[in-house]
Formats: sequence, structure tokens, C-alpha cells
Amino acid sequence: MKLRYLHILLLFFLVFSGTACDTPTKTEDPVINETFECNCADLIDSWYNESIQGLVSSRGVSIQLFSDQLTSTNLDRDYYNTAQEPRLPLPNDSEFPNRENIDIYYRIFHRIFNYSASSGSQHKFDTKFLAHYYFINGLAKGYMGLLFDQAPYWDVSSEEFQIYDYSTLIDSALSDLDKAIDHSSKKINQTRPVQFDFDGFLGYNPNWSEIYLRKLANSFAARILAGKARTYEKALQTDWEKVLHYAENGLEQRNGSDTFALSNIGSQGEQANYLIDFSSRIVSGDIYTGAGFLPVDIKILHLLDETYPTEYPPDSVKDGILTYPEAKSSDQRLNEYYNYTQNKGFLNENRNRALFSNYLNKRMYSGNNWWQASNKIILFTETEIQYLKAEAHIMLGNYPQAAQILNESPAGTGVTQFDFELPALRGGIITQNGVSGNHYFDGSESLAEMQLALLREYSVELEGLGGVGLQWFFMRRHDLLQEGTPTMYPIPDFELSALGLANYTFGGVENAGQPGTASGANSWKNLRAKIAQGQ
Repeated sequence: MKLRYLHILLLFFLVFSGTACDTPTKTEDPVINETFECNCADLIDSWYNESIQGLVSSRGVSIQLFSDQLTSTNLDRDYYNTAQEPRLPLPNDSEFPNRENIDIYYRIFHRIFNYSASSGSQHKFDTKFLAHYYFINGLAKGYMGLLFDQAPYWDVSSEEFQIYDYSTLIDSALSDLDKAIDHSSKKINQTRPVQFDFDGFLGYNPNWSEIYLRKLANSFAARILAGKARTYEKALQTDWEKVLHYAENGLEQRNGSDTFALSNIGSQGEQANYLIDFSSRIVSGDIYTGAGFLPVDIKILHLLDETYPTEYPPDSVKDGILTYPEAKSSDQRLNEYYNYTQNKGFLNENRNRALFSNYLNKRMYSGNNWWQASNKIILFTETEIQYLKAEAHIMLGNYPQAAQILNESPAGTGVTQFDFELPALRGGIITQNGVSGNHYFDGSESLAEMQLALLREYSVELEGLGGVGLQWFFMRRHDLLQEGTPTMYPIPDFELSALGLANYTFGGVENAGQPGTASGANSWKNLRAKIAQGQ
């Protein structure tokens, strides 16, 4: 009864916040005469917009800290404790002042897929809307499964909440995305294709078509299925043939770019890439001599320069100046994407100096203002599709095919292309949107060498190009996270209390190897040593 009451409250909130469907009316179209047409553009637009806000929320900085993409000794939003080494348990307390680090994703994605389940039982959408309905529902459900260990789900048949684990959520999400793919292949009639250009969708692409939506659904399905595993042992059980199939039908580069990128909306940041806005900010000086609010983690430099340490030497700070020397690499992305500085900015010498860094990300810099209308919210690139294909081949034991894909990608001689300019390129801070790494692979590499190559690509090339969690998902499925790092979020405390369930959490070096907490068995800090030992 308690759960049914909660669901009624949820529906009341959603219906009266302007997201309910209009009354359905039967269509006269003979091709779909068994369905009802519902003018649900406002509803689907609302789901899209909420999902985008979740994917690029500034709260994703915490996950970037888990992934050692960024570093901090700042207490703001609990950044220091999140980045701390050895790792600390993840706070999951409704009294915790920074609980939004977890709660925001739960509120957004859980609300979408639970309401869509109930609306789907009340209305039948026409073909025009079904592809979008299943796509956004699959996306929301998929990200619940990627981010959380489990979630209560409204079961229409029993009219109760059921607790679904992340595996079940992701399987259900993939089923929805398969339906989106199927419905985006249909026609309303024999001559007119289904149109998908909802102008209420913030930053929408006016060239949306059934083909574009189908490629998007395949792309996200590949990302979500590959990201399902929390450990390498579980990744061995992933259907990598299916990942490869999705990827091969996803975004592709032909005579230009194929990117899922939305336009910023509004001068006050009604919709913008807040995640990159936060993570690329300069807090003193400029991009050349200043300090980053969230400096680039030393992991990035170690991946580009094998001689670079995995922890910042504590004695490389003198008179408030960062003195550790610059990294060196034949990978031209080191100098094109990053800038060396000796300005420590907010880095606190009285805290863990091993977390310090000399580097800023200049590729994703936008003058501390990602809200400009000319900027884009980049959510998926064809480059990521290349890396998903390469990874699938590696996991299937097809190393020569993986090597060929990597050689043609930005890891080798390829470049990430966009049909727009990144703000740093417009500002003359970088010379190209993307450059090549110029690495070469012949297919004789070991698993550890391939993992290192893909980790470098996810960490360097895809930074800022895929929304929340991209590196986290990759690192956990290859056991590359540091010992004690959370591999997923728990159900937030506010929801556990409402459901009458006991509080729990993940993370902490003392819990390493337990479900939800990384063992560190293949930590990125030890990966080069394993390769040197011939492993």
C-alpha cells in the first residue's frame, strides 16, 4: 500500500507539472489503424530535456574524480574526499550537504522511466512517437542501470514497485532501444517517412530523421551494453558480438562528421554543458599561466608519457609554486589538448599533495563560459563508436581487427571531426578540433597493452565528448579503477527511507573487491608495470 501511495504521488506530480499526454484519438491511417494517436510531443520533449540535463549535470564532476580524469583538494561539493587516496566510502545520507552528487541522477532518470511505464499503459502512441518513446525510455532506464546498483520500478501488472538490479534494468533498456530501432524503420504510410523533428526539444537538430534516430539508438545501445559490467570478470560475460552489431549500425563518419551534439539554449544557461563548464574553469590567471578549478589528473599525463609518475611528488611544491617538470610525448595531443602551469590555484598544500597536477585541459576551455549559444552539448561521437568496435574485437579475441580500427582512429592517424568548431578553436587556443595520437598497432599486443591504449583514448580523446560517466564505465569493466573506488551508486538515502529499506553505500579501500567497490586488481597505476613484466 505504501508503494502504491508513493506511485500515486509521483504520477500526480508529473501530470500536473505539464508532462501528461493529451487525450488520445483514433487515427484514420489504415497502416496504423490499430493504434491511437496521442499528441505527446510535449511529454517526449520534456523527457529529452531532462535526460540531457542529467547527462551533462555539473554533479558529474564527482564521477570524473572517481575516474581520475580530474583532481582536487577543494572541499566544495566534497571534491577532496571524492578524489582522496586511499579512497573513502561514498556518503549516502540525506543529511549530507552534497547529497545531490548522487540524488540528481536518480531523480531525473528514475522519474522518466517510471512515469513512461505508467503512461505507456494508459496510451498507445502512433508510429511517429513510438520510436522516440522507446528511445528516451531506454536511455533513462539504461542510465539508471549504468549509474546505480538497483532501482524500484513500477510494475504495471501488479501495480507495485519491484526492485530491479542494474542488470535487469539494462536488459530492459536494451529491449526498449531495440523497439526504437524497429519503429524508426517503419513508415506512416507507403510514401511518407516518419518525421522526428520536434522543435520543443531544446537544442534539437532540424535534420532529425528515422535514419538518424536509428543510428542514435544503436549507438547508445552499444555504450550501455558495453558499460553493463562492473568488473572484468563480468565483462567476459558481456555479449560482445551484440555490442559490435550495435556499434556497426551506429554513428559513422562519411564525408564529414556524424555526431550527436545539441545547441546551447539561452543566455542564462537554460541548457548548456555544465559538466564541462565546471571541469574546464580557470580560477586565476588565464589558460596559459593560470590554475584550473579542477586540474587534469596526473593519470592523463602518465598515459601520454610513460615516465610520468602516477602520484604527484609531494616535494615538488616550493614557495607555493608547482615545480614538477613538463611531460614529454610523441603523442601530439599532449601539447594540443593540455597546458602546463606552475600556478597551484586552489590546490591546498596542507592536504594530500599526491593529488596535485601541473596541467589544464585547454581543448575543452571556453573562457569560463560554456553557456554561449555558439557552443554545443556533445553527447556521442563516431570516434567512440570506433573505440567500442575495437574493444568488442579485443574481447572476442580478434586483435588484428582491433588494431586496424585503432590505427584508423585518433589513436593512430585519424582525427575526431565535427561540423562545428570547439570554443577553444574559435578562440585560437587550439589549432584543430582534434589531432592524431600517431600510435601504431599490429595485432600482436597483449591484453594489458590494448587496455592501456583504449584507456588513453577514453581519457584523452573522449574527455568532454560523451556526457557523464564515460571513463568510469570503461575503467570499471576492465578493473582499471583505483582500489576502493565506487563502481556504482547506491539507491539514495531519501528513497531507501521511503521504501523502508536499510541504508547502504559503496567505496572505501577497506571494502575493496566487495560488490560495488573496485578491487584495484588491474588499477591504471600498475598497468604499465604489468606490461613491462610481459603480462
